Amino acid sequence: MKKVKIPFSLSEYKKGGYKVESRDGRSVRIICTDVKEYRYPILGLLTSYNGFEFSIHCNENGKSNEPSFDLFLVKEEFEDGDIVYTNDGESEIISILRTFGDDEKGYYCSIMNACKQQYNFKQNDLLDRQIIRLATEQEKQKLFNILKKENMIWNEETKKTEDIADGKSVSSNTPKFKKGDILSNKYYIFMFNGYTDDIEFKIGMTAIFNKCGGFLYSHIYDGDSVTISSVHYATEKEKETYRNALKGHGYYIDVYGNLKQIEKEIRRF
Repeated sequence: MKKVKIPFSLSEYKKGGYKVESRDGRSVRIICTDVKEYRYPILGLLTSYNGFEFSIHCNENGKSNEPSFDLFLVKEEFEDGDIVYTNDGESEIISILRTFGDDEKGYYCSIMNACKQQYNFKQNDLLDRQIIRLATEQEKQKLFNILKKENMIWNEETKKTEDIADGKSVSSNTPKFKKGDILSNKYYIFMFNGYTDDIEFKIGMTAIFNKCGGFLYSHIYDGDSVTISSVHYATEKEKETYRNALKGHGYYIDVYGNLKQIEKEIRRF
């Protein structure tokens, strides 16, 4: 987290969410802000260097008759790469925060129900819950353990999740798929159909084959999207299954990555 320090304002202080410090960084407890004194209505207790507190009086702008006692508002803000904790009332969520400016937040990766066997692991999406606090060391370890199960590690310097392969880590953030690539996730095999937003959190799908049901959707030209973190290149076996399914519907993928209809052979007698 980063520490933001701004000059004291009584109206801003009353909005809440701030700690108070003196100019030289010592903690101040505000006792009241309405002392019956025309110049210094704010009464605070300032912590001395030996740990004891003594009273100070300031005006509505936090100014004291001793400049080193002048008040400042302090707020800690979450920043990119922080590991944070939130709870929606039913599930605990531990995430590595990703910031985009303008107060918009997402995450590099997120674990829901990390302490349960059936956890939910996601990458690169927008954060739709209120952050409660920084994760504890124990909670951070839960996240790192899940990453390890997913064959990943978190690189704090580059702020990327990286695949673990043969003892080496390989960057896995936003793979650059190209048109015509046959991709797969837990449920589907499909043809890559482009990125669906500017930050490439999701990719388009077309000609979608349902792995669970073993069928190709009849509306094969209709697009859909899926979170990029859940996707990988299809295996050779999956590609073969997929091409056979396309062929069964009268389609194939040409050398340019286009979905084409198989021309029916015209027999002459």
